[in-house]
Amino acid sequence: MPETTDSTIDKLKVWAFPALLGVLNIVLTSQISSYTSKIEETNKVITELSTTVKLETLERQYLTQRVTNLEAAKADAAATHKEFDQRLNSLEQRAAMYDQFMSTHK
Repeated sequence: MPETTDSTIDKLKVWAFPALLGVLNIVLTSQISSYTSKIEETNKVITELSTTVKLETLERQYLTQRVTNLEAAKADAAATHKEFDQRLNSLEQRAAMYDQFMSTHK
């Protein structure tokens, strides 16, 4: 009878160890799959955030350049306007001097 018990225990060991490894394999595979999907979702979110940050950086650079260009154009317009005012004042002064000359030499 001890031989039968030993043989049963040996048969149990032969079947139990692979079965235990199979169950362990299934559990670990499901855990790995779960973590893989979480990592993929996180990667997708990080990619979206990175793209958003890059777009916002480009937009900020564009707006900064546009403001710089507008300020330069404003300075040019101010200089041109000043020149027009000076020329207009000069013409008005000439017209006033001509009117004064004409009124005194009638």
